[in-house]
Amino acid sequence: MSTFGNDRYYTSAGDIFSVLRILQSDRSSINIQFDQSSAPFSSMVLNIDLHAREFYLDEFANEQARKWAASGRPFSLRASINGIRVHARDLVVLETMATPHAQDAYRVAFPERLMYLQRRDAYRAVVPATLNVVAKIQRQHQNKDSEQTTIEKFDARIVDMSATGLALEIDGKFKTEPRMMELLSLDADLPMVEQHLQVNTHLVYTRYQPETDKTICGMKFSDLPRNQQVIITRFVTQLQREGISKKTN
Repeated sequence: MSTFGNDRYYTSAGDIFSVLRILQSDRSSINIQFDQSSAPFSSMVLNIDLHAREFYLDEFANEQARKWAASGRPFSLRASINGIRVHARDLVVLETMATPHAQDAYRVAFPERLMYLQRRDAYRAVVPATLNVVAKIQRQHQNKDSEQTTIEKFDARIVDMSATGLALEIDGKFKTEPRMMELLSLDADLPMVEQHLQVNTHLVYTRYQPETDKTICGMKFSDLPRNQQVIITRFVTQLQREGISKKTN
């Protein structure tokens, strides 16, 4: 994983697989744009093969797009996951595959890198270190050899929070390499509003800081229940008020 400002590039096959898997599960519409063409075409991810590092796109409805795909003309891919934009370039159709359905599928190799364009669309309030708001995090790991599930639990300090996500700080590194968009559960007692937060989050990025031996994690809330969204909104609003109050005093 590489980071440039708010833009994050994923180069590992596992991370790229995770993104494509979410697009497939959500049946998200994908915009395809061929080189030297301004018109976008729609498609969907039908399947992903992590071992072969390939994925399959649904056949284009447009005849010209089908011709360009068959000729191997390079194209770019754009999509959106929870408001975060996905972008990959220099893709080509390796083969048109027959399917049991009426339409064919395009076999495409994984991109060399996939870019996440993270755009903050909600006010993000800093959580002062003096509050020491600690979240209890739980991860689950699936062992491919034994098919056993291992649960990892650890504490993390909440650095900031918005209506859509938060940043955490943990000591050292993760015991096992985190997966992009990995699902983690989070529990925390929030001061000032005196409420308990219990939510699921998706891991958007991690950034290890060797000078402090700490890791910063960016998280997006997942499928927030109404009562938890209310708690988050109250906490962020209170943090904002406290911040404004200190600036004016």
